[in-house]
Amino acid sequence: MKTLELKSLKKFKCIGAECPQTCCENFVINVDDNTVSKWQKLENIDNPASKMISFLEKKVLSNVDNYFLKLKSSNRCVMLDEKNLCRAHARYGHDDLPITCQEFPRLSLGNEFAIIKSGALSCPEICNLVLGDDDSQLFNFPYERLLGNVSVSKNDVINKIRFVLAEFTQGLIIKKNLAINIKLYYMSYMIGSFFKIVNSEGYSDALGKELLSQSQSNLNDIKSKIHQGQITVNPITAGSYWKNIFQWSVDRNAEFHWLENKSNDLVGLLELDDESQEHFELIYRKLKPLKYRFDKANGLKLEKLFDKYFIISLVNKGFPLHPKKDHFLIALVYILSVLSLVQLFSWIYFDIHGEISRQDLIQIIYHVEHVAGQTDKVYEHLSQNSHMLNLDRYADVFLDLFSASNE
Repeated sequence: MKTLELKSLKKFKCIGAECPQTCCENFVINVDDNTVSKWQKLENIDNPASKMISFLEKKVLSNVDNYFLKLKSSNRCVMLDEKNLCRAHARYGHDDLPITCQEFPRLSLGNEFAIIKSGALSCPEICNLVLGDDDSQLFNFPYERLLGNVSVSKNDVINKIRFVLAEFTQGLIIKKNLAINIKLYYMSYMIGSFFKIVNSEGYSDALGKELLSQSQSNLNDIKSKIHQGQITVNPITAGSYWKNIFQWSVDRNAEFHWLENKSNDLVGLLELDDESQEHFELIYRKLKPLKYRFDKANGLKLEKLFDKYFIISLVNKGFPLHPKKDHFLIALVYILSVLSLVQLFSWIYFDIHGEISRQDLIQIIYHVEHVAGQTDKVYEHLSQNSHMLNLDRYADVFLDLFSASNE
């Protein structure tokens, strides 16, 4: 079994009071069984007559008791004091905190085939270490070499899907001469089509082989058609998509703190309560020249940073080896949605300021990851709105993302 470890973790140190955020608000923190047992015995900080377990909330999920740290009405952890310090940590120390609290922003994913140790980009220090480093290699060895020769039992469908997707994804990542927007288009189109067949006909070994065979034979043809303008973005679909992405940011309280009270035509359109096709097309007509100017000025300059961000996004959401509850397609849609929000904010920032630096983009990525990149509510939302999982239907939208060329 291989262990893939983020190299920047060795350099990480919590910056404490200098941190622009607290890790202890807007997150629902699951409390492990060992901590529950400890807190059933530890004296309550506020009321010595009771125990620390009074600060936990019990929910029965799939007939199993699950405990979570309570949140105040402000969405701050009940343990957090007015100085953003943890009262449980001050009273009992690091070892008596829930495992999640002990380890964050470190992330651990694993199964019998591979272990991944990474870091959450919703932590500003992790974000700076990972994306501010000029080292092009994120992990202790290249991500695409994570899987060696693995064998899967004949009836193990989930793992067969896991490894077919891994081979497809890794094969796409190693193509260094392929612009990331084409990678995103091809991944969303192929995997969307793949799961459409899986959901209607079920998985078969022949289907898996077909995906891998097409991934090699179709890519050059797809790339050529994109460059020749035979595959283009549908303005109505794209306008609707970007409006939904913007609304998601509003729902997550993602403030445009860099607007500095300056007006922006694109933001004005995205804020309008209009769901007509004409409105969607108008949004895209406003966005397209902005995308062109952004790409011309920044595409090649920021290409390596975008590429690193794409890979760590895949790893941190567990795609395709460790997606939450084996929701492969939901995990991929979540990844693409967060990437899209970063791109949208980048376009708006550039339009207002006339330039965008590497550090500006890192700050935008951190901001987006903090407000939208670490919420399990996305999985619930997407599972209830299955139409959003039709990746092949709106794959062309991703041709606008992180274009490295100045065409």
